[in-house]
Amino acid sequence: MRIKALIKLKIKLVSTYLFINDLLKIIDVVLLDTPPPSSPVSSNINEDTPPPSSPISSKNNENERKSNTLLEEIFQAYLKYHNNGFTKSFDFYKFLENHKAKSREILNYFANNQATQHYKVIIGIFHYKGFGVDKDLDMAFKWYTHASQHNVINGYYHVGRCYHYGYGIKKDLIKAFKFYQIAANNGCNIALHYLANFYEYGYGIQKNNFKAYELYKNSAKNGFIPSQYSLAICYEYGIDTLDNQLPVNKGKALKWYKLYQENDGTHKVSEYINNIKKELVSIYFFFYFVYLNFNNELLINCIYSDRNNKKNPI
Repeated sequence: MRIKALIKLKIKLVSTYLFINDLLKIIDVVLLDTPPPSSPVSSNINEDTPPPSSPISSKNNENERKSNTLLEEIFQAYLKYHNNGFTKSFDFYKFLENHKAKSREILNYFANNQATQHYKVIIGIFHYKGFGVDKDLDMAFKWYTHASQHNVINGYYHVGRCYHYGYGIKKDLIKAFKFYQIAANNGCNIALHYLANFYEYGYGIQKNNFKAYELYKNSAKNGFIPSQYSLAICYEYGIDTLDNQLPVNKGKALKWYKLYQENDGTHKVSEYINNIKKELVSIYFFFYFVYLNFNNELLINCIYSDRNNKKNPI
């Protein structure tokens, strides 16, 4: 009887160890869908450039290389703004402000190099911010429209944004939704986020929280950092509609809050992360003690059953 009881106890201890090990894995959530880091800004400097023939040409070549590098940085920042959004350390418009001294030169470059990808949208942004030119929202809207008419996907997003906020055109949420949707359907990540926002709050469309969740999820997985925060909220509180339900999932909420924090999101989420961790620990230890008590009862029942069998052999 004692040997059988000890064997059952050993099995119980092994099971308890495995349970605690699983618990620790759950508490320390692993972020599986972390997007790859963005590639560094490429440089146009050619290391094999032959030596200049004179000090003047050397200075000109150096200035040209610096200008090319700056233009490439602006273009990469523009792409980052549309693909990943703003963070604490990255703000595309502040980035432009830091280079305002050369704004006219930069504007002229894009205006004179119309083969440059996205140049219409970029010039529209320059008019919107007054970068190298007087601020003119009407002109910005015209450039964005011109870009969309030439099927530049980011152009659709910016036209939608103008209709959304009334920049250079009368505010019209229905038209804003239409242009956001075209851009989102064609892979514009920032447009996915704003389209989700429209569904969440019912701007220009019937409110649909579950549809908003799906769009936030797609945008977040594509690396748009503000959407990662919105997706974490969806998992933390869940969604309950007549047609669809998203159960509360604290583990996934924790995962996306942590990813958002690692990506330097603008919202402070440390308190959210700590609260969810404490809640998960409480929940899993509760089930652990239930599990432990259940196994204790099984062990006691086994011992008494073994005794009874010895007292009353068949």
